[in-house]
Amino acid sequence: MNLISKSIRLILILSVFFAVPLQSVLNAMEIKHPPHAPHVVTGTIEEVTYSSLRIEGKYYDISHAVILSVRGIRLTKDQLKPGGEVEIWFDENEATSVIVENKHHNMKE
Repeated sequence: MNLISKSIRLILILSVFFAVPLQSVLNAMEIKHPPHAPHVVTGTIEEVTYSSLRIEGKYYDISHAVILSVRGIRLTKDQLKPGGEVEIWFDENEATSVIVENKHHNMKE
């Protein structure tokens, strides 16, 4: 028997002996960090600066974010205007994308 099958056999015996649910014992063997959920801010643009958007009085740095229409068309920061509805998606506190509703940006399609 290899080491893994001996370990599994020992875990099975111990789980029965100590009345520990087997599933919790096996889960403990495979501890994984859960994927972090993306954070999304939704709102109306109040102001556009060189590298940020102000939504509900708070500034969000979008200097590294991709700006897209809801159709997936890439936009430029110059096309963001006050009054536009946006979603800002964050990954680990950094804005990764800005999704803009088509009717609120200055884009010729």
